[in-house]
Amino acid sequence: VLLGSSLHNRRDILDEALRVLRTKHRRWYEASIFLRGIRVVTTLKGGSIGTRVDETVLGEVLGRGRRYVGSAKVIDEPFYTAYMPLVDHRGVPVGILGIGAKRQMYIDMRNATITLFALLIAVGVLFGFFVTYLSTNWILRPLSSLAEGMDRVAKGDLDHKVRTESEDELGRLVKSFNLMVKNIKEREIRLQQISEERFSSVEKQVSIGRLAAGVAHEINNPLTSVLSLSMLMQQAAGPDDPHAEDLAVIVEETTRCRNIVRDLLDFARESPMERRIVDLNQVIQETLALVSRYEAMEGIQTELHLSPVPLLVHGDPKRLQQVFTNMITNAAEACGPDGLIVISTDEDSSGGYVVARIADNGKGIPPELRSRVFEPFFTTKGSGQGTGLGLSVSVGIVREHGGVIDLESEEGAGTTVTIQLPRMIE
Repeated sequence: VLLGSSLHNRRDILDEALRVLRTKHRRWYEASIFLRGIRVVTTLKGGSIGTRVDETVLGEVLGRGRRYVGSAKVIDEPFYTAYMPLVDHRGVPVGILGIGAKRQMYIDMRNATITLFALLIAVGVLFGFFVTYLSTNWILRPLSSLAEGMDRVAKGDLDHKVRTESEDELGRLVKSFNLMVKNIKEREIRLQQISEERFSSVEKQVSIGRLAAGVAHEINNPLTSVLSLSMLMQQAAGPDDPHAEDLAVIVEETTRCRNIVRDLLDFARESPMERRIVDLNQVIQETLALVSRYEAMEGIQTELHLSPVPLLVHGDPKRLQQVFTNMITNAAEACGPDGLIVISTDEDSSGGYVVARIADNGKGIPPELRSRVFEPFFTTKGSGQGTGLGLSVSVGIVREHGGVIDLESEEGAGTTVTIQLPRMIE
């Protein structure tokens, strides 16, 4: 069409093509249409119609049918250009559409673009600094204050409070922290009060223990003398002596007093232990041989299930024997005649402790009394049948050996006492 219009001098069609090339943004570029390398439509001024396209462009676009982008001369003036081929109905290139900007204009556009991007970057940096400043004041500063408060509270300053004016999530976090510190302080005060009360109670018990030990020491020798003389008089008196019954009562009651004094001395004992490596199995066997002569053991059946390997502990064999004596006699008294006591030993799952269990089929301990059985002077036996110090003394001895005592009982089904002691590895 353009070729025909050019040959027949139809300016109306050429002017329409020129109108399309002239847009409102055309001040940045110039555009031209070429037929066989001859400029037939252009936005350039000053007699440019009929001029030829740059030879490099001509060979690339018309010769090879490819686009060209780069520097080229436009009427002997350097431009930055872009050209594309115009093809006929057969697909053969017959013309060229070109667009370009003067080099200086391109440089100005590039500089303007660089300036614009530099301005955008500067604005972005300033905005970043502004956001950082706001974050520091709104978030980081309160967080830093909260962290400082946590550090002070961790060091024991429970009077410290974190101040905040914020009502957002951070403000709620600070309020929750202050509330937590308040609750901790209240609990610490309460624990301190409880500790003081318990410490006072412990001091009182210690004082009573020392007093009891002093009294026991003072009356032990006179009691021994009374018991010895009473036994001698009982032996000297014949069965028909009118004082024989009274002497028997004196001997019995004096013996009971001596046992009470002995328990008090054991409870208040402060003498160092004589530790050595002993086999717990052997201690239990010797203890059982000793207590088997006791009156409480009459009619009691005992079963031993001892570990086949030695269970070595570092301890005082006499004190350990005292513990097992108390446990076995208590079990015998709980069972009554025809009762059963099962004694077993083993190592725990870690191999670091030895475990001894004394189980009986007695009447058990009522639930309301189980928490008190290890208290000093507490006993479930009748009047005159015990001091209530046996279990307390046993607990003290086991703790001195680094062990623990645990008690499980079911009323009407019996009681099991478990003793754990640190094991010595061969």
